[in-house]
Amino acid sequence: MPAIIAAAIRNATNAAAAIPATSVRPHPDEALTPQKDALSSTPADSVNDIDMRVAVLAQTHQLTGRETEILGYLARGRSQPYIRDELVLSKNTVASHVKHIYAKLGVHSKQEVLDLFE
Repeated sequence: MPAIIAAAIRNATNAAAAIPATSVRPHPDEALTPQKDALSSTPADSVNDIDMRVAVLAQTHQLTGRETEILGYLARGRSQPYIRDELVLSKNTVASHVKHIYAKLGVHSKQEVLDLFE
C-alpha cells in the first residue's frame, strides 16, 4: 500500500471520531423515505464505514472542518434544513458550505454525493 494512502487512512481514522455518528434523527419537516428509514437502523459497522469515507474524502479534497461535518450529514441523506437546525446555522451559511463541498468533490447534486458512499 502506498505511503500516501496509508497516511490518509490513518488520518481518516482519527478524523472519523470527530464526526457525529448518532445524528440520524429525522427533522420534523423531513418525510421519511424507505432509504432514510433504513439509515436509522444501520449497523455500527456501516456508520463507521460512512465516517471513514467522509474522513478520507475530506482529507483528499481538503475540506475544512465544518465542510467535513456537513459532508457527514449529506452522506447520511440529510437535507439542508435538517443540517441548519442541527448545527444552528443560517440558510445561506449551510448553502455556502454545500456549494463549496460540491465544488471540491467535483459533484453537482446531493445524489452525486450519495453515490460516492455506495
